[in-house]
This record gives sequence, C-alpha cells and structure tokens, in this order.
Amino acid sequence: MLENIQKLCDERDVTIAQLERDLNFGRGSIYKWNKNSPSIDKVQKVAEYFGVSTDFLLYGFDKGEFTSLVNVARYRRSIKEFAKDTGLDEHYLNRLCSGVEYKQPSIDTVLAIAIANDNELVVNAQSLFKAAGYDLNELAGDLLSDIPLDLMHHYQKQGMSEAEMVIAHARYKKAAFEEAMRDPGYDIQTLAAHHDGDEWTEEELAEIERFKEFVRMKRKQKQQE
Repeated sequence: MLENIQKLCDERDVTIAQLERDLNFGRGSIYKWNKNSPSIDKVQKVAEYFGVSTDFLLYGFDKGEFTSLVNVARYRRSIKEFAKDTGLDEHYLNRLCSGVEYKQPSIDTVLAIAIANDNELVVNAQSLFKAAGYDLNELAGDLLSDIPLDLMHHYQKQGMSEAEMVIAHARYKKAAFEEAMRDPGYDIQTLAAHHDGDEWTEEELAEIERFKEFVRMKRKQKQQE
C-alpha cells in the first residue's frame, strides 16, 4: 500500500510528509503502514484525499470495480467459454470474475477482455482499462505502433478515437491469428526452421510475423499464470 500511496504522491507532486500534515497524521506514521496495518478510517482518508478507491490504495487498481466490469463484459458466457474467447487461462479468469485475484491485471490481460467484450453498450474499453489502473489514451501510441498506415487511415476515416482504434486493431490481429491457425497448410515447424528471409514472398513473411506476434502474446499470458 505504501508504494501505491507514494506513486499517487509523485503524480500529484505531494510529499508523504505533506500528506501526513494535511490529514493530521503523526509524522512518519504512513511509512509504518508496511509493517503495521492502519485503521480503515485512515485508509479511507488517504483515498478521499487523492480521489481514489480504497481498493486502489491496497492493490494498485480498483479491484471491485474491475471485477464487476469483467463480469458485465463476460455477460452470459461460462468461465470456460469466456476463457476460450479471451485466450486467458481458465483458472486465472475464474479468480478475476470471482474477485479473488489481488494482483493488478496486465495490459495484455485487460486488452484480451476488452476485445472479447460482449456488452460494449454497458462497458467500454476505457472503463476496463481505468478500473485496472491504466489510461488507455496514454497507452494508445504503444499499442498502435505496429498498425499499417492504410489501416490507420481507414480507422481515421471512420472517425475513430485512438482508444477505439486500439480495440479495432487488436480484434483485427486476433482474427488474423485465428485464421492462420485454422489453415491446414500452416506448418509451424517448417516455418520456424526455415525462416531465413530469402525463400519467402512478402505475403508469407507478413504471415510469419503475425504468427511470431501470436507466440509472443501467448508466452506473456503463460508467464502471468
């Protein structure tokens, strides 16, 4: 919790000492919270001071809000169905939906849930990312770094915001991955063994790059389990 409070202080240009003075806490008392649990009243005062939830102070994200939004995004699907649609581990996803996962979800996890959201009229991607402790608008540049210019222009013509482009592009990549994996002629071992850049057409090389990105994404998901 102290780390989350320090982060908030840094963002608001406030020192721990100033926070303690403003809330009439004893000098140095907040630094002791790593060893001695503070009262709920004091935690609530700090949360109100920064305009965040007590969950955010405790876990680094709005755990309760995120759990609720994930279940709304899940809608009527079983955990097994939702895990299949998101590509996330079923056990991990069950913990998220049950509200017993206390570690802040990764950006990749939130993105996977956002693109599998079946209830966008109620929950949008920005709400999911905000509850998870991220600002989707700030992340958009990095998440769109690999988008082709023609696709970017297509999204812009549709009047999409950068946040909307992130979700649309993620869904596009997911569809491309799934299509490649369904191709009966897609020999993974051969591609991995002979990818030297000389024997392939531009279209084939692009397909290989999509597969490599898919493998990276699955590797990250396994590391989070």
